[in-house]
Amino acid sequence: MYLYVSWFLPAAILCSLILWITRVATLRQLRYIWVYCGLSLVLRIAFATSGGGAGAQASLAFAELAGVMIVVVTLEFALLRRIHAPRFVTEILITGGYLLVIFSLMRHTGFNVTGMITTSAVATAVIGLALQDMLANLVGGIVLEMEQSIKVGDWIHTDQFTGQVTAVRLRHSVIRTADNDVVLMPNSTLIRQPVTLVSRKHRKLIPFRLPYGCDPALVTREVTGALRASPINGVSAEPAARCIVVDLNPQYVEFGIFAWLNTPGKDYLAISAVLTRVHFALARIGIRMTAITQAVELQRRATPNRNTEESIDGHARVLESVPLFRAVPGEGIERLAEASRYQAYAPGEYIIRQGDETGSMYVLLSGSADIHVEAASGVAEYMATLDKPGEIFGEMSLLTGEPRSASVIAMDAVECLEINKESMLDLLTRHPELARDMCAVMAARHAELAVAREKLDNEHRRQLEAQSRVDLLRRIQKYFGITAQSHV
Repeated sequence: MYLYVSWFLPAAILCSLILWITRVATLRQLRYIWVYCGLSLVLRIAFATSGGGAGAQASLAFAELAGVMIVVVTLEFALLRRIHAPRFVTEILITGGYLLVIFSLMRHTGFNVTGMITTSAVATAVIGLALQDMLANLVGGIVLEMEQSIKVGDWIHTDQFTGQVTAVRLRHSVIRTADNDVVLMPNSTLIRQPVTLVSRKHRKLIPFRLPYGCDPALVTREVTGALRASPINGVSAEPAARCIVVDLNPQYVEFGIFAWLNTPGKDYLAISAVLTRVHFALARIGIRMTAITQAVELQRRATPNRNTEESIDGHARVLESVPLFRAVPGEGIERLAEASRYQAYAPGEYIIRQGDETGSMYVLLSGSADIHVEAASGVAEYMATLDKPGEIFGEMSLLTGEPRSASVIAMDAVECLEINKESMLDLLTRHPELARDMCAVMAARHAELAVAREKLDNEHRRQLEAQSRVDLLRRIQKYFGITAQSHV
């Protein structure tokens, strides 16, 4: 007996070293082999003087267990992986080999397993009951592997948790939750209870509430437009997100956003981005996200421009610092500040988009925004960053009616004033002489850009500035219907 172990044990150790060097076996499988070889060696040394008996049989059994692992690992590498056999085949082979070794050990030690099972109905019943859950899990693992209904990488949702399947074993499946916890779910449970396979793109209803002082049609339109205007991380562009009225509660109007989320396990980040976008969209139409119980305060603030006497004074001070309005008298600045519209934008939102034909300009109050110009190739090129209060953009479209020549994107929370054509027409009607001053400022600004871009000398710059001044004045007169005699 020990002679058999003496040559079998070194052979097993040598084979395990070969598997280690060639990286055929995993470290976990090598640990099993080495532990079995170590136990076999310890038992052989401990019972070397007895010459046989249970110690020798146990030493042989552990050596045979190591041999079973070596054979199965080699078979898996040489054949099972090549034919893409289910993982449970390897586990069944290992389990079968273990059972053969155990029954062989019991037979060689004189234990009559067959007689015990056939003569004792009680023992049979006990063993059957003891193995019931294990057999159910084994069958469940085989069913999952054969049907491939739940695969590694799937996100699943049960009554207890939501997580990603990282492994499907013969007895259990390994689930990693969004909190990075690991759940070992028995396979019998997975095939008995309802399990939801979370799609990579699944619809989510994100609710929010507003008081009855709001206009539901305006809210749904503005929020839907804001959600679709710019990409949102974690939200699919198609189907596009939209805002709906969910319920008319006696205390509030409940709205909801249907959004298709595409990052399972990170839904909270996407929901946060959506609600942030909603907050800024509501701020642009004068609705503050305040507690529902403050109904009086909400109604007082629910004005389109969110302009109070204090805010108008602040806006007037900002407009006075704008070079384009340096010649506007104090009365004109106050009227312009009162007529301007407060706007707020979330990070990543387009404030204006290249090619649009909207006729308004913006004065930055706070935050920063980047200017991008899309070339003919379709690639957007960065031009500049606006980050100082009083900086303006979109003035050319306002004064000439031309389509937007660039896109402006909010880089963080941006607050600005929007000045539309009606406000500018009122200003030029009351003060027609301002057209020439505005043209001079705009022409100088465009000449500076041309100098920086084309490296023009001073003479060419003066010529370009003079030509731009005349051309701009002509286009402003035509767009606003102002006669040339008004400016003589």
